[in-house]
Amino acid sequence: MTKKRDDRAELRGLIAKLDEACRADVRKHKKPLSRSARLRQAEKEVKAAKPRDRRLVFKEMNR
Repeated sequence: MTKKRDDRAELRGLIAKLDEACRADVRKHKKPLSRSARLRQAEKEVKAAKPRDRRLVFKEMNR
């Protein structure tokens, strides 16, 4: 009986390692964002940005 439990525990450990490896692989290979998601993200970044001095903006545009 203990042999069976040991095998199950070992199997559970291996499955947990495999599951974590699969999750890491999914995190690494995310799909590119859709156009609407990119627009929403850009809107958030613009709202979070601090207002800038207008003169600096024109200087950067002239470069």
